[in-house]
Amino acid sequence: MDSSVEPSITSVTRAVAPTQPASLRILHAAVFVVPFLWLIGHLFPPINHDAAAVLDFSRRWLEGERLYVDLIDINTPLTFLHYAVPVLLSYVTGLATPTALVVWFALIIAGTTWLCQGLIASIVPEDRPLTRTLLIGLILFGVTIVPSDEFGQREHLMIILAMPYVLAAGARAKGIAIRPGHAAFYAGLAVLGFAMKPHFAAIPVLIELYLLCARGFRRTIADPVPWMIAAGFGAHVLFILLVTPDYLRTVMPLALEYYLGLGDGGPLAVALSSHTNATIAALVLLAWPAFRYDRTGIAPAILMFALGGIVSDLAQGKGWPYHAIPAMVGTMVLFGLVVAETLERYLPRGTPGAETRTATISVVLMAVVLYLFALGDDPFRKQLEYRASPVAQLVKIVKKHAKGGRVLVLSPGIYPHYPMVNYARATMAMPFMTMWTIQGVYRDCDGTENRYHAPADMEAGERFVFDAIPKSLINLKPDVVIVDVDGGITWCEDSGAFSFLDYFNRHPAFETEWRNYYLIEEYNRYHIYARRR
Repeated sequence: MDSSVEPSITSVTRAVAPTQPASLRILHAAVFVVPFLWLIGHLFPPINHDAAAVLDFSRRWLEGERLYVDLIDINTPLTFLHYAVPVLLSYVTGLATPTALVVWFALIIAGTTWLCQGLIASIVPEDRPLTRTLLIGLILFGVTIVPSDEFGQREHLMIILAMPYVLAAGARAKGIAIRPGHAAFYAGLAVLGFAMKPHFAAIPVLIELYLLCARGFRRTIADPVPWMIAAGFGAHVLFILLVTPDYLRTVMPLALEYYLGLGDGGPLAVALSSHTNATIAALVLLAWPAFRYDRTGIAPAILMFALGGIVSDLAQGKGWPYHAIPAMVGTMVLFGLVVAETLERYLPRGTPGAETRTATISVVLMAVVLYLFALGDDPFRKQLEYRASPVAQLVKIVKKHAKGGRVLVLSPGIYPHYPMVNYARATMAMPFMTMWTIQGVYRDCDGTENRYHAPADMEAGERFVFDAIPKSLINLKPDVVIVDVDGGITWCEDSGAFSFLDYFNRHPAFETEWRNYYLIEEYNRYHIYARRR
């Protein structure tokens, strides 16, 4: 394709001409204003529990604790680097870290939206205004509204950072000229998202394979973008080896032994789950129109993004809703693009009111998407119910007894103690976010009369945790200890329920130090203990 006749990446297109009627300008503005107004709701508590946990670990890392030594978690170093940015923002602005997280996400959403708008103006000709408006609108919907309660998750961050790269892949497929510096910038942004989880690698692999098929081997091998992405992954691996080797020495053995087995039953169960099976079905139906009716090159790239999201979801094998968000966002954007490109063939051009009708169709289609999304979810339900939530109640208790001090939580779940710790401005007094390691050890009942392994019979991973909690109790002396009475562990018919207190009280050091604590309150499924002054 002769790139000289195609719009280049530097072409300047005005989205709304000043001669257009006010009603049209209002419709165009709604495409951008509604998603950004939506972000205001996320400023109210609570933030997502997983994002809160990573945010808190990033804060502790910045304040001197050692990653993968004092802070044990399966997230990669790049993930903690990302979430250290809003912590630094909170230091500079005085904002609470949860608020700083939302502000930071809003800023990067605004930045990548600006990049995407410029790419769309370069790739999609001016005579296809419906495609232009609907595409940027649905991308904005996808990075602001679709995540819902999962706002701030790693998948959410990856989508935001990857979207310019995905659109640029459409330009590369069509032979549209992209300045090398711009291409490198889009690839760099994308790899900052993709490299957070190894599962995300499926997305650039599928996109680059599509480009290989579309352009041929010679042009693909000469393209620096795939090599930049591979180098980004390699740099992250090198960082782990040289800077945080304890990730491989300590965390990976725990993850392989105890974390991978937790979940909903593996890839097949995930494929049959409600979020994933509907997305797979939609992608099957959209695949042929994506190649048949699209003239931009963007639809196949978005299809590959969504399929990569499916692969990532299946590979993680958990069935947790946020794992499906990349595939869901990709499917929604693909749907809008296919509909727009199909309608563009039949919409009248140059007749009175044509532009207004086009903008109206864009807004109506986005309203339908928003309506269907809201039917399957209760937007801002957690924010509206926050005052009566377990998070808010535990914040009150911890603030009363810990007063910004240290808290130790023995629970297999991550909610509600995250984001409770963040809002109480307390510090978790243990190396772990949760007791997922113990849950992994005892996920199956072996049918013996001994509910807990004797210390001498413990494997290295279990013994590591068994010793770490008493050490934290003695050295850090948490002001409050919260014990979940539901261990989240299989009830053994012969030996009963799992009790974290019974389990750790078998450790002499824990049993001795535990005498300094007394029960102050029982709330929901939690027993709350305070340290004697």
